[in-house]
Amino acid sequence: MIPPLSPLTIRSLTLLLPLTAVWLLWLWRRPTTRQQAGVFLACAWLTPSLFCLNLAAIQLGWWHFDVDGGVILGLPLDLMIGWVLLWGALPHLAWPRLPLPLLVVPLFLMDAVTMPLAAPVIQLGPAWLVGETVTLAVCLLPAQLLARWTTAEAWLPLRVSLLGVIFGATVLGLLPALIIELTGARWEVIWQRPLWHNSLILQLLAVPTGMGLSAVQEFANRGGGTPLPFDPPQRLVTSGLYAYVANPMQLATTLIFLGLGWALQSPWVALAGVVTFVYSAGLASWSEGGDMRERYGTAWDDYRHHVGNWLPRWRPYTPEGQEKARLYIAATCQPCSQLWRWLEKRSPVGLVFTAAEHHPSQALTRLTYEPGGYGRAETGVAAFARAIEHIHLGWALLGVMIRLPGLRPLLQLLVDAVGGDARPLCEVG
Repeated sequence: MIPPLSPLTIRSLTLLLPLTAVWLLWLWRRPTTRQQAGVFLACAWLTPSLFCLNLAAIQLGWWHFDVDGGVILGLPLDLMIGWVLLWGALPHLAWPRLPLPLLVVPLFLMDAVTMPLAAPVIQLGPAWLVGETVTLAVCLLPAQLLARWTTAEAWLPLRVSLLGVIFGATVLGLLPALIIELTGARWEVIWQRPLWHNSLILQLLAVPTGMGLSAVQEFANRGGGTPLPFDPPQRLVTSGLYAYVANPMQLATTLIFLGLGWALQSPWVALAGVVTFVYSAGLASWSEGGDMRERYGTAWDDYRHHVGNWLPRWRPYTPEGQEKARLYIAATCQPCSQLWRWLEKRSPVGLVFTAAEHHPSQALTRLTYEPGGYGRAETGVAAFARAIEHIHLGWALLGVMIRLPGLRPLLQLLVDAVGGDARPLCEVG
């Protein structure tokens, strides 16, 4: 009879076995740059999602960990790293083209066998299989989809959406939580404040968070890529927030850490914002500048001459010689013509107004915005948001928030409910 393994042996195996397997597969497969990007992003998705799911599992009684040492947020760090490699890097390296059902089922069965054997490190509750199923759906499946889409350069809107979730979960959740745990700070400060105070803090943090998410969205919509250096945009992006500041994501991350540091009364969390700024302004800026100059030449130099890395412009930058964006508004619709006059009074930069009745298709049913450079036309609330982004930074911040994927459909629904629904031109003429 094989004696039970000691907790130290179990923890060592959960880290070393996946690490060794990934290392050997890497040497054997010699992944391309796109495959490496897929592996990285799969692990990037799993890191915050597995931490969150395991914290939820403890609260819901699915399982808990009986360990000493090497623990962060009550979770064994070595086991978490091994789990990320096992579900992130290893499947994409070993079976990159295997249909996902044939990948998920064996991993589920493997966990069903090995997790009970991991006692006493992992103590399972009566409903642990429910937790295992939820974890597969929330952690494993999106990670492998993101890896495959990145490798194949497919489904850009969906993979950018997942990148936005990674950005928010990591910057707003995982990293501040780890810093607080490692520095011995306390979360009680949040609950000691009045509710209105915490509500105000959340609203203030929503601004830089929306900036970061909008920057990711703009890279996909206008650049045909992502902010990641191994999955870059195919075109120089100078629209949206990039018309005001060259590093909206890095600026947003710095502001979020500084804001969270103030909110949590943690100088260590605020220091993360300082570190982000120093890194971005130093090494990242130097590396990015050379790469962007090589890819975009004088267009990049002209852009950087007019748009700063950290201090935003008040009025937007429009590249010289670029065709102006165009906003189509129904001239014979009274509310539409009032909106037309209101926008014109604010002297938007790089935007031309045209009667919707003169659109080549003559089939518009909503306010329509057509970008001057690359990008698809946008209608309704999104078109209005794009239009006010041409006015100044204050309006641009509102515009990019309106266009966020989760908020825009809701606002469009509200506008439609009060009479701003789609109508053929013949009905408003």
